Amino acid sequence: MATGKKKKAQAVAPAPSLEMQDLLRRDTREFDRSLNFSESGVGLSTDEPENDLGRRLEHQRRAQSLTQEQLADLTKLADVAGKGLSRGVISLYELGINRPGIKEVRLLCEVLRVSPSYLIYGEEMPFQEKSRGLHFGGIADNQAEFLAKATYCLSRLDPEQSIVLVQMMMGMLRSESKGFDKIMEFRASRMFFEIANNLQEILEEKAAKKKT
Repeated sequence: MATGKKKKAQAVAPAPSLEMQDLLRRDTREFDRSLNFSESGVGLSTDEPENDLGRRLEHQRRAQSLTQEQLADLTKLADVAGKGLSRGVISLYELGINRPGIKEVRLLCEVLRVSPSYLIYGEEMPFQEKSRGLHFGGIADNQAEFLAKATYCLSRLDPEQSIVLVQMMMGMLRSESKGFDKIMEFRASRMFFEIANNLQEILEEKAAKKKT
């Protein structure tokens, strides 16, 4: 009788609860109104994203299987005045020789169904994305990645150093929450799995964005 090795069942992390999802994203949502300023302390960007506007315009046009001539015709239909943009003007935009004005940006966005933020910044929500790194001290863009890096740092310390740091954190939390130790015993391992699930989703989303 043939015998085969039984495959060990892999532990499946539980799906993130609504409470956990809210916990992981709460601080980020509250901080989304803030801006991550450039080194000058004034601007949002540390580069000039508008320099790539032509490249993004061409990418969106090709993604919708439109020629420059076809795009020009559509802008004329979208323009109340019926003028729109010419093929030559669109070509100059894509080459980066000229840049569109406010009305031209609006027409292009309406025809291509993209936001002005995308054409200018390359992101649909540039202010939201830029603010997250500031909230986590520049260490991470979100709480899940921040906790992953914090866990890694603790793992690299000597056991004695890790114990001291964890005891300090536990002392602070005990002073703020009655029955903290019981709650920790119940939730710590489960929360670890939930954070891992959330982190995996974030990493997959980032990988997908890089491919586009």
